[in-house]
Amino acid sequence: HSLNYISPDVHSCVIAGGGAINRENVIGGDITKVDLDESNVFPNVSDSLGYDSRYATIGGGYDNVCNGLSNAILVGFHCYIDNADHCTLSGGSYHKITEGQYCVVGGGTNNAIATSAAGTIAGGRDNEITKTGNDSGVTIGGGRLNSATQDGCTISGGVSNSVDGTFAYVGGGTNNSTTQNSSVVMG
Repeated sequence: HSLNYISPDVHSCVIAGGGAINRENVIGGDITKVDLDESNVFPNVSDSLGYDSRYATIGGGYDNVCNGLSNAILVGFHCYIDNADHCTLSGGSYHKITEGQYCVVGGGTNNAIATSAAGTIAGGRDNEITKTGNDSGVTIGGGRLNSATQDGCTISGGVSNSVDGTFAYVGGGTNNSTTQNSSVVMG
């Protein structure tokens, strides 16, 4: 789309396609406008500077914003990566990665990774990884409304499961949780 935009202070970035009026794909853009009927492009060019969005890629879709170093949004809509490095959103909708490194959201809808290193949400919907630190390695395989918050924990799937213990595991099921380190709940 002709209104897709790459901030002038970045280099080695690509927007391959997609976009629409007030639903532009933007590298170095305003994440607060995602999913609103407003432009993702900052009104003043100087506001779009400083996002360090080098080597970023948006493959297609619409209403996506990619900020940070070596990030990619392959396809999707209403997604953003902000203040994160080396992260990928493969597809789906309403995903966000913030303050992460080496994170992946594979698909689904409304999945979020924040303050995580090497966090992965393979799919599903309304799943969330929140972890402060560089050693998180947290995985949610899929399902819905699952939440993981500690280093090395895993939720395979299911609904409304949570892990708040390091190196803990929930296999699936519904409403399972653990706060104990190195614990296993089969589901």
